[in-house]
Amino acid sequence: KTLDEEFASEIQLNAFEFRNYRTTLDPPQQQVLERIVNQWCAMLVKGKTMTVEGLPDKVFLDKDMLTLEYQNEFYPLRSISRLELVKDIDEMMAGSSAPYGLDVTFEGSMG
Repeated sequence: KTLDEEFASEIQLNAFEFRNYRTTLDPPQQQVLERIVNQWCAMLVKGKTMTVEGLPDKVFLDKDMLTLEYQNEFYPLRSISRLELVKDIDEMMAGSSAPYGLDVTFEGSMG
């Protein structure tokens, strides 16, 4: 192990494993995916205003990137049971440049 790996948190090691995980993506595609994920994680850790159930509100990701926080409710990412990319008809009708939404379903009790 390098010195960085020895002092890395479990989350950092998981991110390192993700980078080295073999997928069916070509290396350039994998790199684009990693950059998108890293950019969104950075934005969410700082807090990102997003439309949730039709209303704008801040959404946060904890610094360990394990839990999503919305309106003082905490949603462990490991309890995500479904992700679905959907077309947002209202945004499309309004001429939005981002007429898509992400429907995230968590299982189990929250809070």
